[in-house]
Amino acid sequence: MIRKIVAALLCIALLALCGCTKKEPATVDEMIPLAQTVCDYLQKNDPSAAFANSTVSLQYSMQEESFVSMWDSALETCGPIVSTVGVLQTRWDSAQRCVVDYAFDCERIGLVVRFYFNEYAEMIGVTTYSKDLYDQPAPPEGITEEAFEITTEEGVVLHGVICWPEQAKDGAVPAALLLPGAGAVGMDCAYGKVTFLRDMAYGLAEKGIASLRMNKVSYETSEISSLVFSIDMEYIKPYTQAYALLTQDSRVDASRVYLLGHDLGATVAPRLDQTLDSAGLILLSGTARPLYQLHYDQNQQFLSMHPELDYRAQITQQLANAEKIMSKSSAFEAQSETAFGYNGYYYWEMGQNTPDLSLVTKPVFLGRGLEDFQTYDADWTSLTQGFANASVTAKQYDGLSHLFTPSLGTQETTEYFEKASVDQTVINDVAAFILQ
Repeated sequence: MIRKIVAALLCIALLALCGCTKKEPATVDEMIPLAQTVCDYLQKNDPSAAFANSTVSLQYSMQEESFVSMWDSALETCGPIVSTVGVLQTRWDSAQRCVVDYAFDCERIGLVVRFYFNEYAEMIGVTTYSKDLYDQPAPPEGITEEAFEITTEEGVVLHGVICWPEQAKDGAVPAALLLPGAGAVGMDCAYGKVTFLRDMAYGLAEKGIASLRMNKVSYETSEISSLVFSIDMEYIKPYTQAYALLTQDSRVDASRVYLLGHDLGATVAPRLDQTLDSAGLILLSGTARPLYQLHYDQNQQFLSMHPELDYRAQITQQLANAEKIMSKSSAFEAQSETAFGYNGYYYWEMGQNTPDLSLVTKPVFLGRGLEDFQTYDADWTSLTQGFANASVTAKQYDGLSHLFTPSLGTQETTEYFEKASVDQTVINDVAAFILQ
């Protein structure tokens, strides 16, 4: 009897094997309806229902509490929904992953929900970001933009553009590799309605200087493990690839390529330059202090503007967490800790690889807006004193913000939801530094 049962089961298995076919990859058209369904519930401000109507794959990788918190935070930033825009773009990042961006027009700025699907139309990730939906960029006359892609060691495809001045048609021109600031920002380094790096790229091109800018890893994907996410993965490795792409182009004078970093990009640039050895550094709104100290001061500044909030004990605890992280003897020990929303590996790895600025002897440009409420006097001093042996040009600008736009005096990031451009004086000074 046992033999008969075994034989029958074997027969069934063989029949199933013979009858099965390989599942075919889905098309984008099969993914859009699910994104639409989830966004229909979000439009009704029912994130719990939206989460319940997603897929098991998403629910396995993300807790409902995190999904709801993400949505509430997005609405707090962008304002209530005014209207539904719909699908903004779709693209395959790889053979296994597709991105679908779905947009809402909100009171302050557009809100984009980015869905990640696998090749079988299963929703595997979701994130949100703000975007000026009515921004229609066009390079000034005579300036062209050339798109490119690079693939990181982790398999993430990063999209970017090289901005070419008209002079590049006639010979090799100087260039700048543009490093964006903190957060999951795209190539334009858009914060609200201010596109810092795009303004800088167009302004430099008008002066005869090429530039390269690209999306950050965190903008392109949400699949990188937060436990091992680091400056090395976010900046050093991908921008080393981008630097090679720029310097190997015959239209670029490889001996006159500069690193231009803003915010966290300015902090990272000296470390990146240890291996690239650029012609010089341009550091805007940066710091040489440990990153957690800046994050502590930023939180304190925010609370000073909102005395009704009582988070001081929590912020003090986060500072203690960060100091504990920095005292660890290995990345393995540090990665189990968190502080100010960052994993311990991120802080620890950055602290272990802080360059000695006193060893820099090349030209350095330092810039800061005097109405900057996201970096402070201590950060400016850490840079001006840190580059003790470099040829330093240091300029502070009256009335300008962290993004070098005219300050509205609110001391709040909401001022970036007002359309503004990077001050021309700053662009002129940076261009003059490169062309000197």
